[in-house]
Amino acid sequence: MTTKQKALKGLLILMVILAVSMFFARTVQTITTPKVQKIKATRGKLEDKISLTGEIYFPEGEDVVLPEAAGLGVSVSKVTAKEGYQVKQGDLLLTTVTGEYEKQMDTLVAEYKKAARALVDERAKTIRLDATTQHNDIYNAMVKASDTYYLKHYEAMALAQKLHYDINPDIASWGKLPEELLTAPKGKAAEVPPQPPQITADKEKYPGMQEALDTAFQAYVDSQLANRKLLDLYTGVGGLRRAANNTFDSIKKQDESREQMADAQRKMLALDAQRAAVLEVRAPHDGYLTKFALKVGDSYDGVKALYTISKEGDTPSLRCDITQVKKTLKKGMKVTVEGIKGDLTISDITVSGDNRKYAYVELTAKQISDLGGLSALMGKQTPVSITYRADKTTTLIPASALRTDSDGSSFVYTVQQQYGGLLSNSGFTVKKTPVTVIEKSDKLVSLQDDLSFSDVADNEDRTITDGQQVMEYVD
Repeated sequence: MTTKQKALKGLLILMVILAVSMFFARTVQTITTPKVQKIKATRGKLEDKISLTGEIYFPEGEDVVLPEAAGLGVSVSKVTAKEGYQVKQGDLLLTTVTGEYEKQMDTLVAEYKKAARALVDERAKTIRLDATTQHNDIYNAMVKASDTYYLKHYEAMALAQKLHYDINPDIASWGKLPEELLTAPKGKAAEVPPQPPQITADKEKYPGMQEALDTAFQAYVDSQLANRKLLDLYTGVGGLRRAANNTFDSIKKQDESREQMADAQRKMLALDAQRAAVLEVRAPHDGYLTKFALKVGDSYDGVKALYTISKEGDTPSLRCDITQVKKTLKKGMKVTVEGIKGDLTISDITVSGDNRKYAYVELTAKQISDLGGLSALMGKQTPVSITYRADKTTTLIPASALRTDSDGSSFVYTVQQQYGGLLSNSGFTVKKTPVTVIEKSDKLVSLQDDLSFSDVADNEDRTITDGQQVMEYVD
């Protein structure tokens, strides 16, 4: 083998050794060098899903107080509604019993009867002939007829009040007077006023009213006929006269009795109206019962609120406490509620007196039904997710690519290209680059810095440091 051949052989061996060395060196480098994923920062508006809970809320309820219950010994006898019910005007909510009504009414009726009897006695005593049985019989018949009339008159007035019937106070208009009462009494020069037009009550609109009018009117006619008999008898027998000096006192006593009767009747009618106002409690208008904790047997004094109903037209909302949410939430941001299909929106944001911040999500009747009804939602926390979207377009990077220094400042590692020489390999190194964080979400971070022309290192397979050589993941 010539010298030249030996030199070529040696060179070949050297090249083989060098290639093998470079291969093993590359292998060692591949094993020991950290690998990273190069990502490109994007531009956009940060979005985030904020998970919260909401509770049913009404802006302001209307406390319903029944002052008519005062003094009647009212207690609940039946409950037909519950908290959370949506009610219509006039819906029956509960019924009551009034333990003191009968006692008070009995007292007033006794006062009424006493005044009515005193009036009859005073009117009749100047012509009553105590020694004549016939006169006494006629007198007693007039007293009985008058007592009946005054009670039937009250019953008609009470029913008119209950039915809201605008009754004509002139009882002569309640029926047709007999001919006997349309002429002046014997021996009397006074003219009888003509009978006013008769009234009739719509039987369908005011059930029982016409019958009450007829009954009271007939009692009135009977009392007037009985009184006329007594007057006719007095005129027929003659010679019996009241002492002149008793006339004024008698008229005065009759007027006092009439006033006492009228006062007793007013009190009786007022007591009936008071009782009617609490026997059946109905919804004053359409709305939702926001506080309604009544049960059978509960007593009520007419002072505190019986229940609370939402104001007419108010709709319930889900109220979410957002005091601890760092992002700026605004009206109109999308909201999803577990159990409701489709997106809703934030309808309002308020700050309470104790500096709690709330977001409100208005609900429709259909949505409330989808959630199981208002009653099921009262006092319950409902899962809510608010979609936050930033106002401004910024640099966005994955949250995993953001790093925090020992002093609490933020930075990222940008990837720098390194070019090797003839016998060296090109590669990458990472550079610690400070950034200013605007806000974060679970997946993305919004940066004030423009990283459009930089690659950012993410998802490294081991710890990396500033200036360290790295390799890129290869799929």
